[in-house]
Amino acid sequence: MSNDGNTLFLFDFGTQAWSPLVKMSLGYPQWSHNGDSVFFLGHTAGADKVFRARVGDRKIEEVVDLKNFHQAPFLAGGWVGLAPDDAPMLMRDAGTHDIHALSVQLP
Repeated sequence: MSNDGNTLFLFDFGTQAWSPLVKMSLGYPQWSHNGDSVFFLGHTAGADKVFRARVGDRKIEEVVDLKNFHQAPFLAGGWVGLAPDDAPMLMRDAGTHDIHALSVQLP
């Protein structure tokens, strides 16, 4: 990923060269479990979205629009991860009233 977070690159071991895969403001790129795609959080006008970029044909697909999803803040913005089935995992901001404490004293 470029230093400004606006380009995601792939390295081709055959040609020994880098080439751009995605050109947009993005964060948290993650390989799919089978290695054929890269999922990432894309920052678009109006709302963030989760995208998938297929490595073979370089096609970018929108996975989910986060327009009405209130992400919990995480370091430098929202976070996205992948479940074992490549479903996006996100942190929702449910507010501070849902924070609880649990104390356990074990023998």
